[in-house]
Amino acid sequence: MASCLWSAVCLMNLMMVSTRSVQINNGQEFIDLNRAIRSVEKLLEFYRLDVRNFNLDGFFGLRVLEGQLMGILKDQKSKQHKDIPEYILQQLSKLAKLATALSNDGLTFVRKDDPEYFDDFISIVNVSWRDFKESRRRVDPDLRWEIPQYKVNANFHEPESGRCLLEILQSDSNFCNVSESCLEIMTVRGTTSYAITHQILWSIMAERSPLCKKAVEVALPSVGMKSIEAMQLEMCTNIFYETMAVVHVLMKGKVHESYQDLFLEQREFLFCIL
Repeated sequence: MASCLWSAVCLMNLMMVSTRSVQINNGQEFIDLNRAIRSVEKLLEFYRLDVRNFNLDGFFGLRVLEGQLMGILKDQKSKQHKDIPEYILQQLSKLAKLATALSNDGLTFVRKDDPEYFDDFISIVNVSWRDFKESRRRVDPDLRWEIPQYKVNANFHEPESGRCLLEILQSDSNFCNVSESCLEIMTVRGTTSYAITHQILWSIMAERSPLCKKAVEVALPSVGMKSIEAMQLEMCTNIFYETMAVVHVLMKGKVHESYQDLFLEQREFLFCIL
């Protein structure tokens, strides 16, 4: 959903602030930071005006943005950022509180619209996402898939990926069920578009559960992958090459409106920094 992806764009703009020990040394950096803040303000106003009509995808993006803002403020308290003016910190605090309020208010409408769906996936959006990789991943050209590998993409269906994600989400501190069929579906090579982002999200959610992480790590070698980290690197590498091919070859450098949603999700690597 577009709102989720605009969250990713704003998130990336704010990464220059959230990096460890940031120092703002020149006027251009202040200009860029203020532009990023204005973008977030516009985004949150967009959410506020239509908060009743977003689905869980939209609120996932909002929770990611909320978590990033809160992370910046937390780091500032421990003096990990330098030279950030007080007025900017106040703005970030205000935006973080607004994002929290919008998420909490909006999710009540999602619950009313589809209680069963809400209950299944609430754990993805019930709290802010503050845990980010230390830096963006690098791509590894040696992991780029060959054309014949893409033939499997037609066999990837969203209901199946949803079922596999539920296996992870319904696990707890004492139990994790990762079925053989889901391991095969969620690690298959040659996927593209939203399918590959679903695979990465599945791996991210597995990482957040110690038992599921262990179960997936043990099983991955059976499908030719060394670890979750290695799986994510391979998937993110191929997201990069897919996006470059679609935009620069097929679309001649102009992103078509029908592709903008997926382009923002993939080009900005939202799932590859979580």
